[in-house]
Amino acid sequence: MSERVASDAAQLVARQIDAYNAHDAAAFAAAYAENMQLFDLGGELFLYGRDALRERYALLFANAPHIHVDIEKRIVVGDVVIDEERITHTASGVDAHVAVIYEIADGEIVRVWVTRG
Repeated sequence: MSERVASDAAQLVARQIDAYNAHDAAAFAAAYAENMQLFDLGGELFLYGRDALRERYALLFANAPHIHVDIEKRIVVGDVVIDEERITHTASGVDAHVAVIYEIADGEIVRVWVTRG
């Protein structure tokens, strides 16, 4: 994979993180493929499709109006981006430490795997 592909992948993930922090569910979902899939690291599918993603995150942003994610570490290998994230101001009041693996194809995030620490 070229450095250009890695750079494009990192920029796409960064844009969706910016939209998350702006609480803009539509802009957040726009980074994802129409048939995107979100899994836990064990492989269980728990969200399918851009529309479902947009609806879920609109609800999240409404219920946690100050939620924020910071990227502690990012690894980019071709069309895969791996982030170590800290999420604060959650609806539950409990901060989260997560690892997120993003797979990019054709300029969109197609698959995501998430694990919590």
